[in-house]
Amino acid sequence: MSDSSASSDSNSVQLTRDEIFAVREWTLANGRTLTAEIDPNRNPIKLLKERVRLIGTDGNNYRIPTAQLSKEDARFLRDAALSLKRLEQSGDIVIVCNDSGTGVTNLPEEPFEENPEVAAPKLSKETRDFQKALDRALSDDPSAQIIVGQCYEEGRGVERDEAVAFRWYRKAIARGSKDGYFYLARCYERGIGVPVDLLQAYRGYRKAAQFGVGAAFVKLAECYAKGAGVEANQSKAASWYYNAAQTGDRDAQYELSRRYAVGEGVEQSAEESVKWLAKAANRSHVRALVAMGDHCLRGELGLDEDPEEAFALYKRAADLGDPEAQCKLGDLLLRGEGCFADENQAYQWFRLSAAQGYALAQTKVGECCESGRGVAKDAYQAVHWYRKAAKNEDPSGMFHIGRCYKLGISLDQNDDSAERWFKRAASKGNAKAQVFLGKSLLSEIAVKRDPDAAFDFFQKAANQGDPEGLYYLGLCYEKGFGAAPNGAKAKELYELSARRGFPDAERKLLTWK
Repeated sequence: MSDSSASSDSNSVQLTRDEIFAVREWTLANGRTLTAEIDPNRNPIKLLKERVRLIGTDGNNYRIPTAQLSKEDARFLRDAALSLKRLEQSGDIVIVCNDSGTGVTNLPEEPFEENPEVAAPKLSKETRDFQKALDRALSDDPSAQIIVGQCYEEGRGVERDEAVAFRWYRKAIARGSKDGYFYLARCYERGIGVPVDLLQAYRGYRKAAQFGVGAAFVKLAECYAKGAGVEANQSKAASWYYNAAQTGDRDAQYELSRRYAVGEGVEQSAEESVKWLAKAANRSHVRALVAMGDHCLRGELGLDEDPEEAFALYKRAADLGDPEAQCKLGDLLLRGEGCFADENQAYQWFRLSAAQGYALAQTKVGECCESGRGVAKDAYQAVHWYRKAAKNEDPSGMFHIGRCYKLGISLDQNDDSAERWFKRAASKGNAKAQVFLGKSLLSEIAVKRDPDAAFDFFQKAANQGDPEGLYYLGLCYEKGFGAAPNGAKAKELYELSARRGFPDAERKLLTWK
């Protein structure tokens, strides 16, 4: 239908505002088409608000000629359509623009009758929630405008449209929303509906923080920490993390603890670090739970060594699904440290962690399969899990693949392949691989015997506290392999190795003169 035919239709009826609102109580009978016209000389947004009940359905079976409407007006029409509480039963609603004034064509003499045979489509809860929020948003409720923006941003109850989300956040700010500054800043930071602009993001977060929006405290702290949109300032970053931590933000509490531990932007303080870490852990922050468990296990930051408390902390984080905690819990159960040893439970926790792709846990599953701890022995499965771990860049998994090639465990024996895997593992800091390569370079039958390179490998392993690495580094000092002979240094290293339970070091000390 053309604009001219619409305006000249003899059946065209001019409706008053009250009559327009009355139309919302009717639905179209089968075969009926309702056409609404918009006067472009009037404020379109104001007009659309007046006619919101007339011009839409459920957002799925209507058309808007975008060539005749601006993009923003067309989107507003769609929002208005979605806010209808009564659904059209058949036909389309077509919006047209012309200069003929506002009216309705093809309106029958009698009011439309509802068609009881056609059931209104069932809408999802997300769509219903969106429509409720949209009703309030169109009435200038700023909190509802934020919700509508979030729905458009996430595609929740409505087709995702980040540009529209951005506009709704701006509308909320215009209606006095303080939270709106936070969401608008997030759009600028992440490029949601607008090009990334870190300066605008910083300004938005600062404005929101000045209004007391707690979520903005952490974001403003991040801006200062990273120098995003503002010159980096670790002292100001720490100050805003402190403000956020005071509100109970567990992420801020965890970050503040880390900063006190290393003295970043604040004066270093183990006491303050533990205080804020405990607060975050009490709020079930999984990284804080794991970190507290580590400190309790090793007796760090002024805490007493307490394996039982470490076990309890790892268990809380593991129950929350954290793969690192699940792996560490399995380790304690395997060793019986802080708990009764239970190889079956240890294996189950390793499997849960490995299923999430945690590489170290995949190696642990392989070790259990190879040794038969908590599960039946299965060398094939062991290599399968070692390969998974190695693929995920776990150095211990790489070492085991090299060992399996060296010993022919479920793989064809191949010294060259073994050496390649040992070198990969050693380059990533695996102490066992470093010791193996060092020993091979000291061997009397080595093709390229190299005591200096062997010394370097042993030193790297010893620096990690590896007992075998300490022993062989001591041997180098005793025999003068890659270093000047030094008996006192050799004995010191043997003692360190023996205290870590390495039997060769214990035997060496028994005969030491």
